[in-house]
Amino acid sequence: MESRLPDLTQWMGQMEHNHLARWDELPDLELYMDQVITYLDRQLTAFKQKEEKGITSSMINNYVKDGLVPRPKGKKYQKRHLADLLTVCTLKPVLPISDIALLLEQVPEEQRPTFHNDLCEMLDHCFSQLSGWMGESLQEEEEEDSDHLMHLALQLSVEAATRRVAAQRIFAGLKEQNEKRKEETGKR
Repeated sequence: MESRLPDLTQWMGQMEHNHLARWDELPDLELYMDQVITYLDRQLTAFKQKEEKGITSSMINNYVKDGLVPRPKGKKYQKRHLADLLTVCTLKPVLPISDIALLLEQVPEEQRPTFHNDLCEMLDHCFSQLSGWMGESLQEEEEEDSDHLMHLALQLSVEAATRRVAAQRIFAGLKEQNEKRKEETGKR
């Protein structure tokens, strides 16, 4: 079926072949801010609308200032920085920064590569499933009429909203556990 929505079709193709760099694929060289921005923009193409501006130096500086991402060493960013920034950029549309910070705080340094690779695998899996599902849904219709597309958009939005609520409940429970641990540690 030839799509009358070429942007959607093109994006679905990107989704199916989306591949965020795994830990070992992240640059070994230290990067300056402008290089980081270029690298992240290329990695996150599937997450942006055409008119959307990607990550900026101000955003990165704020993430560093807020302790979400470690300070660069001599204005140079390493693998850890790139992995954390990719995590922030992919999760920021659905989670508050405080929840992303909690998530990143839970990951010990020696487990960062595994955490990053797990995130990439989950994204690949979700993109692949979503691309297949959307392709099937669009092929079921003779034409891409507005009602069918609105129904697909509504279904995806409702699923996103309910999953976001579930994730936020889990993070609330984690925050509570962390606070109890701190209280218990402080009593000793």
